[in-house]
Amino acid sequence: MKKLILCGICLLTVLAGCNLGNGLSKNAPSGTEHTKQYTVMFSANPAEGGTVSAKTKAGKEVKSGTKLPHGTDIVFTATPKENYMIDEWNKNEIKALQISSDKKTATLNLTADASITVTFKKKSGTPPN
Repeated sequence: MKKLILCGICLLTVLAGCNLGNGLSKNAPSGTEHTKQYTVMFSANPAEGGTVSAKTKAGKEVKSGTKLPHGTDIVFTATPKENYMIDEWNKNEIKALQISSDKKTATLNLTADASITVTFKKKSGTPPN
């Protein structure tokens, strides 16, 4: 009986030493990397030159100013209006933005706040407004 009580006390001591008080082991991930939200901003310059839209790779529409979880894949689409063409994508130091060769789309895996501007310019030979 004494051995049984002694084994029980040893077992409780070992188990108490594993508990950090919050129910997690000290090596368990905190999960904050997966719940962090980032703001996505995008715009066209000039606005009369075209539009910029965005969707997640899953197809959900994203509006400028939306907060999305860390790791979300976003596809941006630039659509020039008549007599305009896409000049450039201003990545604002976002190195992860991948622009397609035709400049119509760009993809981003979200790991920080993002601000993207697409610049449109008039096509050659287009009369001024």
